[in-house]
Amino acid sequence: MSEIVIFHPAGIGDYLMDLSNLYQLINSKSSTKQITYVCNEINKPLVEYSGINSEINIQYLKWPTASLYDLLPLIRIGQRAKKIFVLSGMNLRKVGYLKYLWSNKVELFGTLGDYPDECLNKMAPNEKDYQYVQGPTKYTHRIIENFNLFKSQKLLNNEDFLLKGLNPRDIETSSSSQSSYIVVHTGQSEIGKEKSMNIGYWAKLLTGLKNRIRLKIVIIGSTNEKRNVDSILSIVDDSQVKNLCGKKNLIETIQLMTDSKIILAIDGGMAHLAASLKKNLVTIFGPTNSHNISPVDTYGLLISNQIECSPCYWSDNYYNCPYDRKCLNEINQDIIIESVSDVISGKRLESNKINNCYISKIPTYETMKLSL
Repeated sequence: MSEIVIFHPAGIGDYLMDLSNLYQLINSKSSTKQITYVCNEINKPLVEYSGINSEINIQYLKWPTASLYDLLPLIRIGQRAKKIFVLSGMNLRKVGYLKYLWSNKVELFGTLGDYPDECLNKMAPNEKDYQYVQGPTKYTHRIIENFNLFKSQKLLNNEDFLLKGLNPRDIETSSSSQSSYIVVHTGQSEIGKEKSMNIGYWAKLLTGLKNRIRLKIVIIGSTNEKRNVDSILSIVDDSQVKNLCGKKNLIETIQLMTDSKIILAIDGGMAHLAASLKKNLVTIFGPTNSHNISPVDTYGLLISNQIECSPCYWSDNYYNCPYDRKCLNEINQDIIIESVSDVISGKRLESNKINNCYISKIPTYETMKLSL
């Protein structure tokens, strides 16, 4: 078979979920070995760290930023490949416009994720642009959605299913004492903080967490998150809580996570990075769909507060919430603290529901394979 292109130039969490699908294709006897993966250049450190660039071709883009940097690579992609697979999370309609840059012989195949109807109306492609579209399927994880897309084109069979993260053998643990701190990602950047609680909530949560768990707390994030995290810590005012936002690159963050006791994070790239490293994890979901994009295959819990408008990701309510983000800011903080305590203690985790708040185990290989 000729080369196939997998198109998903998105965030860190997207790449870490895609790793499973990429290795499913690499290891499958049914699939071509001629694969090019198109991803966002922000993932370059993780691509090199994972070593997958030695298994398949990698093409980096700045997408979705409009840039001449992307123009020539995009043209070459369409010249080289006959089949292009657009993975779950991408706006299929928007990607379909790229056919104007590509040969008429290029065939597009896409996955339409489980989004609110308002978003699907904007993302669904014109029928003439795609040979086949998988989904949307309710309550289905993105890794499964993409697997089913490849299976529909006879590139994968059920026996090819696997989950793959960053190989623990590649991680050098530090010589210092491990497990002496909790890593927290608040997601308090100006772009994307819609998935996080407000500053006052975080201040109370961190205070309760340090008093209950009695471990140091290290907060990670980008430079864009530093100011808001500083505001949180001005309320907490405790030397046991440290702000490292903007001070660690991705590889240094891996090291920091590796030596930690547990990671507490909102839905996002840092939660997926923790899961990929097989670290104990508690993740918080509000406007996003935990069924579709949760971290996978590690020990930990998902906390999802489902209210009447949930999930609203990418909808108008997501960007301009009329309810003061109560799906996040009204989560009982004791639920989060108790979940962190349970995971640290290593107890047998059980799914639970408290009012609208669902506490569930992070999906594993065994549970996910049941949905094939």
